[in-house]
Amino acid sequence: MKADGVNERALDLGGEAFVSELTEPSVENSTLVKLQDDPTYSKYFKMLKMGLPEGAVRQKMKTDGINERALDLGGDALVSELISPGGDVKLQNDPIYAKYFKMLKMGLPEGAVRQKMVKDNADARALELGPDATISQLSPGGDAKPATKGATLKPKRARKKLHWQPISEDRLSNINQQTIWEDEDDGVAFDMDMDELEALFFANQNTGSMKKTSSKGKTLKRKQSVTLIDGKRAMNAAISLARVKLSYSEIAEAVTQFNSNGLTIEQLIGINDFLPTSEEVALVSGYTGDKGLLGEAEKFIIEISKVKRYAPRMESLVYRLSFASRNTELSASLSNLRKACEEVKGSRLLKILLAMVLKLGNTLNGSEEANGIKGFTVDSLLRLGHTKAVNLKTTVLHYLVRLMKKNHPQVLGFQDELRSVPLAARESFEAIDEDFKKLQKGLASLNNELGLLEKVC
Repeated sequence: MKADGVNERALDLGGEAFVSELTEPSVENSTLVKLQDDPTYSKYFKMLKMGLPEGAVRQKMKTDGINERALDLGGDALVSELISPGGDVKLQNDPIYAKYFKMLKMGLPEGAVRQKMVKDNADARALELGPDATISQLSPGGDAKPATKGATLKPKRARKKLHWQPISEDRLSNINQQTIWEDEDDGVAFDMDMDELEALFFANQNTGSMKKTSSKGKTLKRKQSVTLIDGKRAMNAAISLARVKLSYSEIAEAVTQFNSNGLTIEQLIGINDFLPTSEEVALVSGYTGDKGLLGEAEKFIIEISKVKRYAPRMESLVYRLSFASRNTELSASLSNLRKACEEVKGSRLLKILLAMVLKLGNTLNGSEEANGIKGFTVDSLLRLGHTKAVNLKTTVLHYLVRLMKKNHPQVLGFQDELRSVPLAARESFEAIDEDFKKLQKGLASLNNELGLLEKVC
């Protein structure tokens, strides 16, 4: 019919229609017809009613050269809504193009969106025109002016990705490895609510900038916080101070009066670790701006610096509160050492054991009883397990145990007389001595501070 120049709408109208119905109607009458009643589009809506997949119907419309936007508008829409350049719908509100602009808003690369549009047979020029352009501008002959660069905001989005394992195209095209995906129907109707998808799986990374516009006061407060000392030290001090329920002035008062005021020893130690240096005090004291804008560490420095000799006083307060527990620990360590020494000196079985070792050693070394050694160091006992017999299997220690079992089996239970020795073995003479000296030094410092306090009072 096209080749013969005959109007093919005759087939749509049917053989019972009049020729007058085939002639071109007025624009007003033709555009007031519902799409589902229009001969051009009605059959596609009938296909949908018969249960055909929307994707298949759309494919058919593409093949027939029919505008598939008719399905987006619905059967009750008028033909005028589909073809009228008036009422111009913005591209971002158009059922076909809206989803592509939503993709851009969600952070998808423009190249990927264009590729998707080409695949969907959508005019990619819509992206150049921008979301505020109209359908008429996109149509041939329309006033198509590209959107001003930067007119659309494309916030970056952090998305929850689906980490699946894709099948390579080579495998999909391999006739010897058929898969279910060969029967995939590209026309399957699958409508997604992009707003819902965005809310569920895409996090806006521009929330900070949004907050700047919607919550100006809070943003300004964060911006105006002044940090004068080292940033890392200020942050750690603020964390330590946040664990204390007292105000900074109450902490300063507790230090002044040598009264913990409810502070635990752990809290006091944490505060003591972040007492300001003289340089930090000078830095904060020289600040002439609004003190309400200072960081937490700086506010604490202002209050604690009002206390005379705050550093030694804080150390003395920590010493006073920790003295009881430290003294108990030191006393327990000294007690373990004292008991172990008493048990070693008083153990009868240990003396027999050492005498046997002495006699065995002198015998092995070929010394007579008269000119043999009279004693040995404790670390010499370790050599018993290292010195082997001629067969390189038996050690002197093995042989000694054999002699004890034969002559003095009761000696094998010598450890029962040395019950405090294992505890004493865990102690360190150096650590005990250091702790004792610290207690002495702390006591002297405390007495000094108390003396100064009495003079003031």
